[in-house]
Amino acid sequence: MEVTRVEQRAYIKIAVLRVRNAIECHSELVEAPDYNFLSYRTVVWWVGLFEQGRMSTSDKQRTTGQCTERYGTCRHQETHG
Repeated sequence: MEVTRVEQRAYIKIAVLRVRNAIECHSELVEAPDYNFLSYRTVVWWVGLFEQGRMSTSDKQRTTGQCTERYGTCRHQETHG
């Protein structure tokens, strides 16, 4: 059975409410067989967001872009991560 990234984030959110840290969250995700779990670094990121009060488990729209320091110009494009 495939577990999506959003479902993994929901698990992390519940684990944070249960006062689990990033190491505990990640090790529990890794224990589940046959799916692509989030990296430890990503789990740390989401644990931090939920500890700060974030409620949503979905990606927010964000801006990415290329900046050329030499000329001080940037090109940005909206993405949905």
